[in-house]
Amino acid sequence: WQETNHEYPTESTLKDLRTAITYIKNMCLTDDELDALETDIDNLPELYRGYQRALKAGHRMDYDDQLCFALQILRGAPAVAKAFRERYQYFCVDESQDTSKVQHEIIRVLAQESGNIFMVGDEDQSIYGWRGAEISNILDFKKDFPDAKVYKLEQNYRSTAHILNAANRVIANNKKRFDKVLKTTKEGGKRVEVFNAYNDREEVD
Repeated sequence: WQETNHEYPTESTLKDLRTAITYIKNMCLTDDELDALETDIDNLPELYRGYQRALKAGHRMDYDDQLCFALQILRGAPAVAKAFRERYQYFCVDESQDTSKVQHEIIRVLAQESGNIFMVGDEDQSIYGWRGAEISNILDFKKDFPDAKVYKLEQNYRSTAHILNAANRVIANNKKRFDKVLKTTKEGGKRVEVFNAYNDREEVD
């Protein structure tokens, strides 16, 4: 950081940089996409490439590299991919709205041939896009696995009608989602209240 931006980074800045590096790797960004990435971090492409050079020089890899290299091996070594397909013939993916592009591609490479995959997820609960979670993994599921069936779980057993009606109205404004409406047998219940907390402590209390 100091060599590139000529200043000492703050702890917050380093945290943002780590998040950005995770995003870049999990989205499998090309060099051109990296250079075009909009960010508040000064000279992010240079920082990222310097970080990768340092890892390589030290014969090291980070967690996200393990995913990227795994995908490279599966794509580049058919015998390895075949061995893993024979060893692991059925795949179950939970919380699939939180999977990244590289994670989903690993799953696709391993499971597409057999089609033995069961994915559970809710695109309406996708909140980790900032760290690489890719909502299209759910929305495009039928493109990757054309013979698959999609089941919508619209019956809610926990919440009351007031809560679900409010949630349905809010989430319906999202453009990238399956058309579904949550229903409940619990009529009535307490009405939804809007609470504006003065600070984080008040919100916790």
